[in-house]
Amino acid sequence: MIIEDIETDANFAPGRAIAKAAGYRAVQSTPLTSRTGNLVGVLSTHFCEPRRFLPWEMKLLDMHARHAGDVIELFQAEKVG
Repeated sequence: MIIEDIETDANFAPGRAIAKAAGYRAVQSTPLTSRTGNLVGVLSTHFCEPRRFLPWEMKLLDMHARHAGDVIELFQAEKVG
């Protein structure tokens, strides 16, 4: 999910007051999914100003999110086992 500007995104209207109180204007949330397809979390970044994400930034973020998903799943498996 990418919200370039909470002020202009109609879908974000319900969360607008909370975002303003927290001091952010843009947000992106990326699911953390492991190689096995398990959803293990969400990575969100918040920005004080409206922000358009560049393709290379999204690719890098996706790469880090995939790696984090694998690491989290590995630690969860070790904790259970």
